[in-house]
Amino acid sequence: MMKMNIACATDNNFAPYCGIMLTSLFENNKEHSFSVYILTRGLSEENTTKFNSLASKYHSIITMIELDNDTFKSCPIKEKDPVSIVAYYRLVLPFVLPIEIQKVLYLDVDIIVDKQIDTLYNTDVNNVALAACIDYYLSEEILVTKIDKDKKNYFNSGVLLINLDYWRHHQIAEQCFDFIEKNPDKLLFWDQDALNAILQNTVQFMDISYNFISDYLLAVTFEAFPEKIKQSILQSAYNPTIIHFAGKEKPWNKISDTPYKSFYLYYKRRSLWADSPQISNYPTLRYYLGWYRRRLYAMLGFMKPRFIIMSIKRERES
Repeated sequence: MMKMNIACATDNNFAPYCGIMLTSLFENNKEHSFSVYILTRGLSEENTTKFNSLASKYHSIITMIELDNDTFKSCPIKEKDPVSIVAYYRLVLPFVLPIEIQKVLYLDVDIIVDKQIDTLYNTDVNNVALAACIDYYLSEEILVTKIDKDKKNYFNSGVLLINLDYWRHHQIAEQCFDFIEKNPDKLLFWDQDALNAILQNTVQFMDISYNFISDYLLAVTFEAFPEKIKQSILQSAYNPTIIHFAGKEKPWNKISDTPYKSFYLYYKRRSLWADSPQISNYPTLRYYLGWYRRRLYAMLGFMKPRFIIMSIKRERES
């Protein structure tokens, strides 16, 4: 049995999605045990109790690490940003995790793990800062003009296999915070931009099936990709190890066309947060009925669907 170190970050609002993500991880890796470190602030007693029960159910350990937001006072969050200061929490992992932990797998909460992660966790990161997946979703213009990062090697920070010893020795976190403080206007994607700016040549790239961004399948996005990238996306689309709902199409919203929504609902039903409500993300009933009608027309072939694949069936029945 292999023991894996996992880290994630959440506030109280996103705790149910964190719990569902961890449920999916545990369900697909029952032969292993986990030490999970949740970076948080102000988590409710109810959610804390549920996380403890979740750990007990799957013979793992979940440790809450309470952070002080003063540490992130230089980290910009704009009024309408879809994330909170929690987005920057992963930067302090080398400081807050036990010194004997040399490697940790960081997972965003808007993720579903649908397969075993042995191969991912065993990726060799001995001589690099981390292993990650290229992010095809962001435009070349953003990458070139904002952070001066090689557009072909911009990685997504939602799934990171981090070499903590490397970070400590090379002061990666300190460099990221320094970049953030000096370049707040360049941070369109928060910690992710800082990490890409600092880690120019110290990343091991993995197959995108380990961080498959669901919005790759948006028709308007997919059609803009070069043919080689399209083929890479299609090869992973039906069999991803990790599904990342990184865009606006969150599966917990009532209005959501993501073809992987059934995956999320499958693990939600098996989680301790099964009764958490879906989010009403529509302004009026008329708007909702219009969305439902357009989706029905797409299913009937009367109009083009928003995603190139309308739904993807799970291998296991719910």
